[in-house]
Amino acid sequence: MTTPLSYRTPERATDTRRIFAFYFTLHLIVCGAVTACVFYVLPFFVDFFSTFRTTLPLLTEWLLRAYDFLKDRWFLLPPLVVALPMLAALLHVCWENQPWRRRWLSAALLLIYLSAGLFIVLAVMVPWVQLIRAISGGGP
Repeated sequence: MTTPLSYRTPERATDTRRIFAFYFTLHLIVCGAVTACVFYVLPFFVDFFSTFRTTLPLLTEWLLRAYDFLKDRWFLLPPLVVALPMLAALLHVCWENQPWRRRWLSAALLLIYLSAGLFIVLAVMVPWVQLIRAISGGGP
């Protein structure tokens, strides 16, 4: 008697190193871009905002306080910039067979990145709008 043939397709072997490298690189680029904006672009705006003779919006004050905090504690940033992407990549690899968890993780990280980007953009742009209003005579 012969054994029946299996018509199932062989399971796809995934290369976890490639998945880890992709997600680590992706998150490292995003964290690095935010860090670069904070340390290289924000000092220009700090000097510019100091010439205003008006109170800055709350978001801008928060961003400037965070910049002052991180400027003095710069040594905390490299481990964070590497550890956070590594954690995200490890979770993506660990949850490789659980697509719903990976989708939630991706959505949560995207929300965090977009929120941080929007916060930085609003904190920098709102004083510009106030300045343009003040120069054009539109009031404070």
